[in-house]
Amino acid sequence: MFRRHGSAMALWLLVLAVAGFSLSAVEYTTVLSMLSLSQAYAKAGAANGDLFQTLAGAVGSARYWAHYMNLIVAGGVVFMLYSMLYRFALVPRVLAAFGLGAAMLMLIAFTMPLFGYHIVFLLLLPLGLSQLALAAWLMAKGFEERQPPSRRE
Repeated sequence: MFRRHGSAMALWLLVLAVAGFSLSAVEYTTVLSMLSLSQAYAKAGAANGDLFQTLAGAVGSARYWAHYMNLIVAGGVVFMLYSMLYRFALVPRVLAAFGLGAAMLMLIAFTMPLFGYHIVFLLLLPLGLSQLALAAWLMAKGFEERQPPSRRE
């Protein structure tokens, strides 16, 4: 659907989605590593407690950063989606513009830990509302049927 309107933007959406999927795989791998480490700790008992505490910090940090990188890329996917909806007027531009603003707030919220701050979860509320509004619009009306710009041969 998006490729008919702009192949470059559709390709960027696909690239970001694949990157997000890859980062999700890395994040879930780190969660499984944390599980394996905790099982090894339970089997070993308190004999090597200091070693396991050091390993727990390293594995926990890897999971933490993989999680935030995944969230930032997911924010990029959402931003690209709303950019395409706005650019090609596939939904009312007000709805797409609200989604763009909400996606920017999401990206701000998810980059805050990179600078030593906590996430302000209220910044994520507009995106939730935007996603609900977009879903309701698409169920009620669908995409606008517009002809993509003709390409010169």
